[in-house]
Amino acid sequence: MSKVSELIDPITGDWDKALVQDVFLEEDMKHILAIPVNSNMDDSIAWHYDTKGLFSIKSMYHTLEDNRERRATIHNDDTSAPTTIANQEVWGNLWKLECPPKIKQFL
Repeated sequence: MSKVSELIDPITGDWDKALVQDVFLEEDMKHILAIPVNSNMDDSIAWHYDTKGLFSIKSMYHTLEDNRERRATIHNDDTSAPTTIANQEVWGNLWKLECPPKIKQFL
């Protein structure tokens, strides 16, 4: 399945509830079925972690790093703050290097 439109019943124009139940976990299914269907919109692929909706390795890295920091903060009761700040500086400097992207990825 690659498009949301595949989850919509072509006859009723609403969610194909049986298909959504088969494909998704119960918690996700409840959220999906709560979304109103708008048949006047075209499907598009979007990466909601980027303001332009475009996927990039950089945006994925920042998303993963933010999640990692959140988990570390929760588990360590904010004792990881100095390390987190130092890591942000190191990675920030790495992304600012003037070199080919594949070198940055390697580093």
